[in-house]
Order: sequence, then structure tokens, then C-alpha cells
Amino acid sequence: MLLLSVTGKVIINRIKYGVKSGPKTFFDTIGDRAINDDFDLTFKIITEKI
Repeated sequence: MLLLSVTGKVIINRIKYGVKSGPKTFFDTIGDRAINDDFDLTFKIITEKI
């Protein structure tokens, strides 16, 4: 018996949490621009009666 189902999406800016891209030795001119600052976190929470 399903009691509750919740879905959601959060957009997180990696810079605000100090997340940086990999080593800059391979991409000297690109640096942190190699990946987007924002990423999506999608989730689904389901609770069931046990």
C-alpha cells in the first residue's frame, strides 16, 4: 500500500559549495569553464506501509 510519493528537482550552483573541475594541467586555458556552474538534482521519495 503506497502512502506517499514525492518528486522534485533542485538546481544547484556548484561554485557556492566550492566544487571545482578536475586538474587544470590538461585544460590550461579552459579551467573551470569546462563544466557548467549549475546542475540539476532530481529526486523521488516513496514511502510505503510496512
